[in-house]
Amino acid sequence: MTVFRYNESITERLSRNMLSLSARQRLRRFFISPLFLALLAIPAGFLVYTAHNAYSAAKDTHERRMALEEELAEVEARNAMLEANIARLNNPREIEEELRKRYDVGREGEEVVVLVEEEEKPHDTTPTDQQEKSVRPWWHMLHW
Repeated sequence: MTVFRYNESITERLSRNMLSLSARQRLRRFFISPLFLALLAIPAGFLVYTAHNAYSAAKDTHERRMALEEELAEVEARNAMLEANIARLNNPREIEEELRKRYDVGREGEEVVVLVEEEEKPHDTTPTDQQEKSVRPWWHMLHW
């Protein structure tokens, strides 16, 4: 904003505006100079580096959280299964059945019956001369 003074001449006003114009040009040249751009690149690089580290940390945390949620679901499923087994084993008959299954035990006076299938007698597996001749490859027929 230009301030006009009443006692100021036109040449004084122009010289003041020229000074401000040259100062603006110098300032503009400084902002596009390689030195200023290099000085600006340092904090910009630092900000990019910091943002990258924060993103990496957030990504790692998210992956760890997903893995832990999966593990939690597995543990909760196993817990539910174990609680169901505990509830089932409150019955004495179920306890006895579990003992019989795991440790191969029985009550007094019980006997074990083992059923064994009869093995078939092996047939005579020696080939006859006629069978042997039919099984031989063709080059055995040449008798070299």
